[in-house]
Amino acid sequence: MTDESADAQGRDRQALALFARRLTHDLNNFATIIQTYTELVLPEITNPTARSDLGEVHAAAGDMVGYLRRVVRFSRTGSMVLLPVNVTGVVSEVVAALQENSDGSPLQLKGECTLPVHADALWLRDIARELIQNACEASPRDRTVVIELVQHGGVVAEDATGARWAVLRVVDEGPGFADAVAHNAEDPFVTTKDGVRGAGFGLTLAAAFAARVGGRLERYREQDRTHVELWMPAEHNGG
Repeated sequence: MTDESADAQGRDRQALALFARRLTHDLNNFATIIQTYTELVLPEITNPTARSDLGEVHAAAGDMVGYLRRVVRFSRTGSMVLLPVNVTGVVSEVVAALQENSDGSPLQLKGECTLPVHADALWLRDIARELIQNACEASPRDRTVVIELVQHGGVVAEDATGARWAVLRVVDEGPGFADAVAHNAEDPFVTTKDGVRGAGFGLTLAAAFAARVGGRLERYREQDRTHVELWMPAEHNGG
């Protein structure tokens, strides 16, 4: 990537972040009004069909408010506080919480990263949850989603340049992205899911986080499984 194209991408990201903040403000007001109104009138509705329909509206408004929080996080990548973070500790907490509160796909955590990365712990927790939840939603319910922390020979994974990286790999048996959207799956609002849950911000947030910490996000298919990898430079790389 040339310096000129990198600068252009930076300007595009700043413009998108500004748009996200403005859009979020207006939509949040609208969604909150719907959520509050439906919550007030639901107890007064006696018709089962009408009550069920209004309940769906209330749930959708709640999902929208949650989605908007994700947009806000994306628009504030510059506010991350980068400090040494224990990747194993953060990811283990996320997996334990998801296993406790979910009846979906079983989770399997493998591996360990003993060297810290330079990142924002709160963001890392959110991004790990995004990637794992995305995998659970894509995977058949009876198939295990594998979360792997990659480390080889006592050091964090090393690439051809000699740099060392902590890698969070999430593997599911879902179908992956269709060819029509695979090339821009990390753009906002790109999704293969239906409804509000498919608003298309999970990979956008993950890519924004990876760029901020000097890492990268990789996606590929292998043996009928979808792999998403979050690469983060180990602290001693000078990050």
